[in-house]
Amino acid sequence: EMPLEELQSKYRKVSSLEKAQKGWQEEYEVSSKQ
Repeated sequence: EMPLEELQSKYRKVSSLEKAQKGWQEEYEVSSKQ
């Protein structure tokens, strides 16, 4: 069984990774249109 703090920090890492990936994709699309 995983402690709550570990689960929360894991989720935070995952969600920030997803945000970073999304931001990178948007930036890439913008720069490729120029």
